[in-house]
Amino acid sequence: MIALQPDDAEIHVNKGASLWALGRHEEAIECFDCAIALEPDLALAHANKGATLEALGRHDEAIRCYDRLIALKPDNAAAHVYKGLSLVKLGRREEALDCFDRAIALKPDDRNAHYHKGRSLGLLGRFEDAIDCFDRVIALKPDHADAYFGKGAAFELSGRFGDAVAPYQKAQELGCGDAAERIEECRQKLSASERAIELQSDYADSHYNKGNNLAGLGRYREAIACYDRAIELQPDYAAAHLSRLTTERSSSDLMTQSRIITKDSVWSRLVAMKRQLGVLIKRSNYSRIT
Repeated sequence: MIALQPDDAEIHVNKGASLWALGRHEEAIECFDCAIALEPDLALAHANKGATLEALGRHDEAIRCYDRLIALKPDNAAAHVYKGLSLVKLGRREEALDCFDRAIALKPDDRNAHYHKGRSLGLLGRFEDAIDCFDRVIALKPDHADAYFGKGAAFELSGRFGDAVAPYQKAQELGCGDAAERIEECRQKLSASERAIELQSDYADSHYNKGNNLAGLGRYREAIACYDRAIELQPDYAAAHLSRLTTERSSSDLMTQSRIITKDSVWSRLVAMKRQLGVLIKRSNYSRIT
């Protein structure tokens, strides 16, 4: 067909795609280059060349292709996601986040953008933000196994082993083969955490972390007891006060049996603790956690 129509750029793109599928990447790139030489503004040729270069690990060159694609199609959310993925491979995660954010601004329901943003945030150690992204993916596609796995990983890496179990279990139900190993690992870490508390009974952090893990497993009474012990050891432990409050709110059967903490009393504590938190918490923001 090319012999009959050598000046048809799209035919070169189609041949390149076929070669790519066969793993003949270098030949595929030659086809995409021919297409670009014939039609420099053919977006599909730049996109396919970028994907092929990425498959070869030539991420810097792939980014140049995606930059050209974005110049041609600035409102194409996928183009920004492609560039972001190449930046992640180069370890340029902050720049990748900018790409994913641009994609989300263009297409708020782009679950790929939210998912890869969550992964990048996790790699940067911003686990709470990563969990928010994975939750957004799950809201858009409730059977997204990788999002549940990512959420579990974010909990696990932040030391919240109890919280990690439920999303890992959901990922396993949806066919994620690696989840079973992570569930067992988290349970072992939770047991180790409990043993550590026995050895370090006077460390507020140990009790606080155990409380988080127990809360994640739905063992609210035990979690609150851990928070109480952390607060007893360190009365100005802001995070323990907040976690105790939210755990009480999460358990309706505890609301009538546990000590009720009013908004005003907690607000007073938070104001007193603002130096420890390092931020000035506004009353309007406080309402979000109730």
